[in-house]
Order: sequence, then C-alpha cells, then structure tokens
Amino acid sequence: MTKKSPPAETCPPPAPAHPYQPTEAERAVAEKQFARQKLQPTLRMKVEQGRPGAPVNVSLNHPAPGVGSLTLLHACGTVSTEVAECLLAHLADGLRPKGVTQIDAKKLNAALAVLSSLEPRDEIEAMLIAQMVVTHDAAMDMLRQCRQTEFAPAFDRWGNMATKLLRTYAAQLEALKRYRSKGEQVVRVVHQNVTVKADQAVVGVTGAGGGADEKTRGQPHALTHAPGATLPSTIETNREAVPVASG
Repeated sequence: MTKKSPPAETCPPPAPAHPYQPTEAERAVAEKQFARQKLQPTLRMKVEQGRPGAPVNVSLNHPAPGVGSLTLLHACGTVSTEVAECLLAHLADGLRPKGVTQIDAKKLNAALAVLSSLEPRDEIEAMLIAQMVVTHDAAMDMLRQCRQTEFAPAFDRWGNMATKLLRTYAAQLEALKRYRSKGEQVVRVVHQNVTVKADQAVVGVTGAGGGADEKTRGQPHALTHAPGATLPSTIETNREAVPVASG
C-alpha cells in the first residue's frame, strides 16, 4: 500500500505590475504626433516580384484605390498620372543599389513619406525633393563605406564622394527654398537719427533705439568748437613781395 504524498504548496500569483505612467513631456510629444498623423495622408506602395528577372509590380496599398490615386498625385505635385509614375520609377531606381533587381519597399515608402510631408506645389518641387531623397541616401551610403574601410586611400575616396553629395544636398535645399520664395528678397531699412548739439556743434549718429554709438563715443573725431584765438579773416598785405622768375 503506497502512501500519498501531501499536496505541494502553491505559490501565490505575482502581483500585477503597475502600468507605466508617461510623463508630462511624453504626453505632449504624443499629442503632437497624433495631430501630425491626422494631417498626414496614408500613402504606401506594395512591391511584388515573382521569379528573379521578372518585372516588378508596384501598386498602391490603399483600401480605396481612387482616394489613394489622388493622394499620390498630390504627393507628386501634379495632376498627371504619367508624371507620378515616372517619379516613382526614378525614386525606385535611384534608391536601388547596383546589381540589385529587387525594389526595397521600405525605402520607397519612406521616400514617399518625405515627398508627401513636404507637400510639393508643382512638378519642379517634386523633382527637387526626389533628387534630395536620392542624394541623401547615396551620401549616407558613402559615409557607411568610410566607416567600414581600413585603408586611407579608400577612406579618402569615399569621404570625398560623401562631401560632394552632402554639398549637393545643401545646394538642392537652397534651390528649393529660392524656388518656393519665387526669388523674393526682403530689404530691411534701419532708421537712424542724426542729432546736432548747438552748443558744441557735435554731429552724432544714433540708432533706432536712441543714444550714441558705443564705437564712436569718446573718440576725438567729433566736430567741436573750442574757445580760443580766432583765425585771421583777411589777407595781410604788408608782407614783403616774393620775386618771381620771368617766364
């Protein structure tokens, strides 16, 4: 006859952990992000490719195809479907590394997110933004090559290419700013007051806020009248004549 072992003592269940309470700063950031997401339209592309060498099919990933098409046209700053398709093809080819046939859907959707967030007003702005996206991707790839190489000549080569691409990116950004401003220049005129003191005949230039300039205050170039002997106002005629040679 076997003796039954006493039941093992069961451990009490662990106390539920308190849920994390975000801080005030984190709540503010979350509210800003939610507001931005409400204003940002949903625009994603679906990339499908069969066997190697087969053509890649890129299509809109949107529950309402008509709304998705209008959103894509708005992101490309155009009303032409052909322009939008060409811009997408240029983005996909520019972001694809050499020797790779597969289109990176993540990179393409990230490029479309940048394009949509900057809201190009026409085709020229959309093309400039697409160039900036591809230039930035290439510059980051050159910087990655610099970090991975161990030889100085290769480091200099990749570094020079990265520097050129980063300068090109800055030039593209300036071109986009100038194009959006339509070449408008703001000229600011600072009002200056000229004060003349009658007792000392001092001429000073003061700014809009009043007061003399700190750089010119106390310098000896101010025009002042000092009391003293007056300068002769007539030409003396009783001096000896100076002989002058003839001719």
